[in-house]
Amino acid sequence: MNLIDFVKETLEISTIIGDVLIFLIIFYIFFYRKKTNFLRKNAKFFALIISIIATLGSLFYSEIAGFTPCKLCWYQRIFMYTLPILMIIGLLKKDKNNPIYVITLGIIGATISSYHYITQILNNSNVCSIGSVSCLDKIPFSYGYITIPMMALTAFLLIILLNYISKINRE
Repeated sequence: MNLIDFVKETLEISTIIGDVLIFLIIFYIFFYRKKTNFLRKNAKFFALIISIIATLGSLFYSEIAGFTPCKLCWYQRIFMYTLPILMIIGLLKKDKNNPIYVITLGIIGATISSYHYITQILNNSNVCSIGSVSCLDKIPFSYGYITIPMMALTAFLLIILLNYISKINRE
């Protein structure tokens, strides 16, 4: 197995784990948020790690694996690439309002990712294309549902939920 296949498989499995975590975190928010301190205390740090992995994964796909990003991928990157910087500054300055900014950018990024993923699933050919790169290209397409927009959507949702936990922890 070469490096590209290894990283691709690792990111795909991480997406599956992330999708499971989304449901567990939602369950946690509704039923157990006052009983566990570990997640509340470390939510911002976990969100930062996820944003760094998503940013590096995006760069890996374009710069090492050679996948040219489509127009919608570029829009998603705009919002994902700002999140690690914003979260690092927020952690260093101990800014209580930082989760609001992160959640706002995350919601916009998740909306774009959702739209991109839905257009891929529905094969809506009226979307975008840049030269030979189409937003409909399902690269990669694994486990019956994982594409790059789904990976981004998973990361955005985890970042949103973890920052929400951090925000409710402060209130």
